[in-house]
Amino acid sequence: MSDAFWGVILGGLIGISGTITAIIFQHKQWKTNRRLEHLQKKRDLLVEDFESFAEKLKIKEGSEIQFDDIVSDMYLRIPKGTFIGIDMMNDYGDLKIPKNWEKLQTALTLRMSEYLAKLDAEIDELTK
Repeated sequence: MSDAFWGVILGGLIGISGTITAIIFQHKQWKTNRRLEHLQKKRDLLVEDFESFAEKLKIKEGSEIQFDDIVSDMYLRIPKGTFIGIDMMNDYGDLKIPKNWEKLQTALTLRMSEYLAKLDAEIDELTK
């Protein structure tokens, strides 16, 4: 075969390789941006949920509350990693607030903060 033919083939391969490299790079960039958007939306929703639960949990010992409402909301809306003590809450039903309620509040708040910190770290990693 002639040198011109091989020149055309080689030139075409070089041209295509640049295009393919650009497409792969753009796809990785797009994937990272989508992941970042997803994490930011997830974080924003969790902050709203956590603030809502923090308000619901600001109750005093001896007052009455329907635990079932709080527990069902928590099971549906917060990540499983923050479920410390929810089973204990579930056992009380509509009874008065238990004596160790403040410890439960603190533990839940700490777990919620830790989960948000993990999300923040993941978002920071993507933005580097």
